[in-house]
This record gives sequence, structure tokens and C-alpha cells, in this order.
Amino acid sequence: MVKKFKMQQSWFRSEKGRLDCLSDNKILVAHFGSYQRAAGSGYRVEGMNTSVRSRATGPPLLAAGVAGALVAVLSVRDPRTSTYLPCPIHAATGLWCPGCGATRAFGDLIRGDVASAISANLLAVVLAIAGIGVWGMWMRARMTGTTVRRPPAILIGSAVVVVCAFTILRNVPAGSWLAP
Repeated sequence: MVKKFKMQQSWFRSEKGRLDCLSDNKILVAHFGSYQRAAGSGYRVEGMNTSVRSRATGPPLLAAGVAGALVAVLSVRDPRTSTYLPCPIHAATGLWCPGCGATRAFGDLIRGDVASAISANLLAVVLAIAGIGVWGMWMRARMTGTTVRRPPAILIGSAVVVVCAFTILRNVPAGSWLAP
């Protein structure tokens, strides 16, 4: 028995516990359990078997492993006392880029010193918190078989404006408290 239903300009066919996605002349096949109508539009996969789940969660877990390795490096070598590579933009121009002080901020966050992390690079602290949230959404989407929507263009544009404003403000006397 083959059931077909339309979902966001793609045809999905379910037969014998298999979910096929036919989109843009490409056939994507994933072996899942049954399908179930999700809230809103589209279908969500239920009953994902272990091998599919481990393949689906591989990329987020790899990202977590890389982050864990960086945490270990920052735990062993304190960025405030060790010599890491200097910022090439600051070395060439004397201006603070948006990333200047980020390594020190992450090192302070690892040690639990939030005040020092904020004084080193406020933007890095905010991005670290946002990054953990995005990773959590990514992992949840991979575990449940759903997709994460792309952020709206206004959010991306706003983020670019915030980074530019942060860079300008930390290089003028009024915003000197943002400089590392």
C-alpha cells in the first residue's frame, strides 16, 4: 500500500516503514517507522530506529565534540596568561574588531567568571549563549526528524547591524568600556 501526500512542494511516499522524499528530481530515502501528522503543516517522522537516529545526530554531536575539545584547550592554556595568536586586524590597524577579546571571554566563561567575560567581549558572551540555543534546536530537530527553519532575513540583517554597531562603538571614546 502506497500513500502519497503533498508537503511544501515535495511529494512523500510511505511504504513498508520507508519514507521517500521526491524533490527537485532527487530521491532522498530514509528508513523510518510510521509517519504522523505534525502540528501545523507537513509531516513528522515518528519511531526512528537507532541506526537512523545515530546518523541523524552525528553532525550535532561532532560539533559538540569540537566545542568540548576547544573547552579543554582553553582550560589548559589560560588565554589571559598564554600567548595565542594576536588579532591581525588590531595588529594592522590598531582598531578592535568584533572578535577581539573573544578567546579571553570564552576562557573566562569556562572558569565561571561571567563579569570578566563580559568585560573582555560582550558580543562573544551573547553569541555563546545564542550558539548553545541554536545547537539545542539543531539536536532536537535531528532527534525528532523535523527540520529547523531558516531565520528570517530581518533577523540576519539585524544581527549584521548589531555587530557593526558593536565594532564602531568599541572603537570610539564613548564605548571604550566595550574594548578588551
